[in-house]
Amino acid sequence: MKIIFLSIFCLIINLELFSQDIPSPTSNSKSEYESYELSDTLLQIDIHPLRSYRLTQRSNTLVVHPESQDIAGTFGDPSRVLLRHVGVSTQNDQANGIIYRGLTSDNITWSIHGAEIVNPNHLSNAGTLSDQASASAGGVLAFPLETISQFQFAGQAYGSQLPNAIAGNSDLRFGSSNGNTFFKIGLLGIEAGYNSHTKRNVRAHARYSTVGLLSDFGVDFDGESINFQDLFLNFEIIKGLSYVGLIATSNNNKAAFSDTSLATRQEDLAEINYSSDIMIHGLTYEGTSAKVKHKHSLFYSRKYDTRESIIDNISESSLSSDNKLSYHGSLRFSDFHTGINATYFSGLREFSNSDFDDAYLTVQPFLSYSRIFESPNNSFYNLELSTSFYYDSYNQELTAEPYAQVQWSKNKNIIELNAGLKSQMLSPLIYGQKALSNDNINAELNRSKTAAMSLSWKWNSGAKFGFLSRIFYQYLYDLPTLEFSQSEFIYNPVFNGFSFTTFGSLDRNGDATTQGLELIIDYSLSEDFYINTNFSLINAKFDGFNGTNNFGHIYNLTITKEFNEHWLINIAGHFRGGTYENNPELPEVIQDQLNNYWRIDTRILYRWKAKNEIAIDIQNVSNRLNDAFYYFEPLTNQIEKETQLGTIPILSYKRIIN
Repeated sequence: MKIIFLSIFCLIINLELFSQDIPSPTSNSKSEYESYELSDTLLQIDIHPLRSYRLTQRSNTLVVHPESQDIAGTFGDPSRVLLRHVGVSTQNDQANGIIYRGLTSDNITWSIHGAEIVNPNHLSNAGTLSDQASASAGGVLAFPLETISQFQFAGQAYGSQLPNAIAGNSDLRFGSSNGNTFFKIGLLGIEAGYNSHTKRNVRAHARYSTVGLLSDFGVDFDGESINFQDLFLNFEIIKGLSYVGLIATSNNNKAAFSDTSLATRQEDLAEINYSSDIMIHGLTYEGTSAKVKHKHSLFYSRKYDTRESIIDNISESSLSSDNKLSYHGSLRFSDFHTGINATYFSGLREFSNSDFDDAYLTVQPFLSYSRIFESPNNSFYNLELSTSFYYDSYNQELTAEPYAQVQWSKNKNIIELNAGLKSQMLSPLIYGQKALSNDNINAELNRSKTAAMSLSWKWNSGAKFGFLSRIFYQYLYDLPTLEFSQSEFIYNPVFNGFSFTTFGSLDRNGDATTQGLELIIDYSLSEDFYINTNFSLINAKFDGFNGTNNFGHIYNLTITKEFNEHWLINIAGHFRGGTYENNPELPEVIQDQLNNYWRIDTRILYRWKAKNEIAIDIQNVSNRLNDAFYYFEPLTNQIEKETQLGTIPILSYKRIIN
């Protein structure tokens, strides 16, 4: 497979080298970032940090730029960059799941230029209790930051233009001409990138995991092999019309212990084979005619995950397949912005307790109005009002979902209020859940819904200091629940995550809230030395119980120092409260809180001759083994606690060709 990947990659480069397009100048990165439209809002203060545009905050939206690779412990993954920001944490070091304001990552959607796609992550089983594919996370994002122009994560409340999600939307953007042709080798993977810097603007990228390559050559990693590879292509067909494509595969195979006396858990006795295939192809178009700005995105995406576990010649298998054909279109004229999101979803689930084989269509037309007003005292007001009408053919449910944003700005201050309604389709695992009689019992559940608001104050001194404070509140309702009369506990698969072992008919009567306070402080000590610190208070409750991700508090500290344009040192610390146990199959530890989570990461980068750089990224330098989750272990016949990863050093060398 890797030979096929590399052959296609070389062919792309050779075809482009023979093209006669005249090189065009590289656009200025700063102006390119500033022109990125998020919610039709012009009054914004970008912070975090003050320079280099590594990560910016706009309303409830976090924007990650390619330079974010300089932040410690990110490994070229924009989802991991968000771990350094206010309100964000992770549930397990092995995966890049985004836990935003206490909401599980299962309820995050992915899109490209606004068109919804499948989960674009390799090794989606990484870090999960069930070892099954998660809905939106994985061990490695199949789109490296080298390929992405911008990545935005929109948390509630956000506007009507992006696909619906009660926990947030992750949107990928491509097409920048600022990339380089390069070769990179490291402990994570071997990769090569090509950027034409011509009118055709071809960008290609290929990557193959280092561990997988060593496994191919016979190196034994204690009976386990992990492999991932991806090939990316983006080019302009004609002016304004571009193609974006990705093919990716990953697998995780583990052999059973040959000496059964060494087994400490049942998993040691099992042969486990997990594999995943991802395919994404689509077109994007941007243009202007008769003072109307057009944007269109059309994408087909597919993800196919299989897992087989064999113990004593008894095999248990599962299959998860998603297909999405999505369109996002918008027209902007004067102060109005209108468009539509539409997705055709075809899914398949074959699990012991969930069997889903169905398709449905979601349609979401939207209309928004935004305008800036200037008052006589040199203050500005920005108003955005929008609404969408969301219909799905599965439930035949139609909802009106308004959104409003009001900003007041004077001098270096902005006060901003956001509020909106959203709803989201349930997981196919819930729709397909079976009772012991093998009948589907939850096929008629309607969408989950949420109402959210935030109020913030931003202040920026311009060169040295930036500050943001925000309060937020989110109410979730029409959540599917199952009440256990013997323990009075309520199972809530949307708010706390789906349990692969819980059976029962779910009622549509659950609710939950997440609320809190966020503070961000950026301080630049000099042109090459800056500090960011942020703090969050979070209270996430469902039906009177603590949510799984009710961390209570999250604290981040990021320090960056650059020396003579050659050296960069980044230190990033993350500290939060522990997760709560909400697995109804473990009544002995229900609502028990795990220990606090903390880790410190470091990145040291050295550049020379402008085209060479070597970096060492160390995740968890103190080797702290944070708690992961509780589980029942059949071999010991008791509840055990799983721990997360220790120190992970990643050394890499990059050579820029042009």
